[in-house]
Amino acid sequence: MNWTEEINTAVDILLDGGVILYPTDTIWGLGSDILHQEAVEKIYSLKKRERWQPLILLVSSIDMLKSYAINIHPRLENLLNVHGQPLTVIYDQVMGIPSYLRAKNGSVGIRICTDPYCIQLIEALGRPITSTSANLSGQPFPKYFGEVQSDILQQVDFICTYRRDSREERSPSVMVRCDPNGELDFIRV
Repeated sequence: MNWTEEINTAVDILLDGGVILYPTDTIWGLGSDILHQEAVEKIYSLKKRERWQPLILLVSSIDMLKSYAINIHPRLENLLNVHGQPLTVIYDQVMGIPSYLRAKNGSVGIRICTDPYCIQLIEALGRPITSTSANLSGQPFPKYFGEVQSDILQQVDFICTYRRDSREERSPSVMVRCDPNGELDFIRV
């Protein structure tokens, strides 16, 4: 199966409410279509994750981000355009994001993905994809595919093959929140 066929298969599974294991621009992640609450709940169950810990969303571009995030501060937009590393931003004001994906205060973490495979996956789906590390809650995150636990592998509906053989160690993104004045609060470095 080539790259495009695999992405089309993954998108079909996402649209049917499935959960996929896929490589992001950071670590291997569990993903679902943002419009399938049952799939989101399956991710929480699979990870044994507390429901108050929100998932993040991945978008393919700044244009897609602007369809969901309200009032992106110019300083933050500039940072997103020049930052060389994956950067997840907590947005306090969003639109078009179901309530079951928002934190208690209504915020959502969103990252513009930089990996070409992941970008093509998101664009083929036509909307953001959920993302969370492919590990059981409280366990170390997998730095590469070979570290993904068998419990996870056995419970997902589809496993992407792209980057599966790579042993390059990766880590989660930097995470920031931007206040109304454009000041950045680094939550995870």
